[in-house]
Amino acid sequence: MGRPGAANVTTDLSGESAAAAHPNIYSFHDYRAFLKVHLHWLDSMHGGYSIRATSLNAGMGESNLPQVIRGTRNLTPQAQKKLFPLLKLSNQELSFLRLLCQLADAHSDQDRQAAIAGMQRFGSYKKHNQKNTVSYQYMSKWYYVVIREMTFLPDFNLDAKWIRERLHQKIPLSSIQEALDFLTQNGFIQIDKNGKVIKEVRHIDASGGIYKVALGEFHRQMFEGAIDSIRTIPRDDRLIDSNTFPVAKDDIPHIGLHP
Repeated sequence: MGRPGAANVTTDLSGESAAAAHPNIYSFHDYRAFLKVHLHWLDSMHGGYSIRATSLNAGMGESNLPQVIRGTRNLTPQAQKKLFPLLKLSNQELSFLRLLCQLADAHSDQDRQAAIAGMQRFGSYKKHNQKNTVSYQYMSKWYYVVIREMTFLPDFNLDAKWIRERLHQKIPLSSIQEALDFLTQNGFIQIDKNGKVIKEVRHIDASGGIYKVALGEFHRQMFEGAIDSIRTIPRDDRLIDSNTFPVAKDDIPHIGLHP
């Protein structure tokens, strides 16, 4: 993949913590964060919308919604039917909220990817999350990342045929050209006035939920490629390394958070 560590990742959760005058649901990726901010806004505007009061008014019991917002239980489809009519949201906003719930609570990456695909069909979402949408597309196809990393090769050539010849897994030329167009149009590959590729580190901006899904899909594709390389590439032409070490269960969530 070229020079390891060339693309770094940062997260931007500002849209999920800002309580504007009227919370914009399309700036959120966490439905719990949205509900907390939105109910606070409704309570300030109309009264009677504390989390516990709303839970009671929706017929969910006093503790159900507080537990949902704390993350100790999910907002089931049955609970959604009770709660959503009280939220004073448009039908379009409610459709988006259902997708946020699916993104957070789905049991499979396939369902989470379907949720993101649905979210990206909302013009208001794309308007408020352009960087995240671009980052998701970049991370969702392994060869986009690989081609970007290939730019650090001394003899890199910005040509689809040249790139295809150097990829073990053969990608259609049309797909490689689409990748090059995307990478150049969105600044992942930059070209100087002489037509030479600028070799520089690029940071990726993405939010929690959508980034985790994209990264999971990227890792799945890369692991599948690694398995394929064991079967198809001679031992002397590949390098696969691993390390084994014990980790206490309570420490697992903290792995990788610190250098």
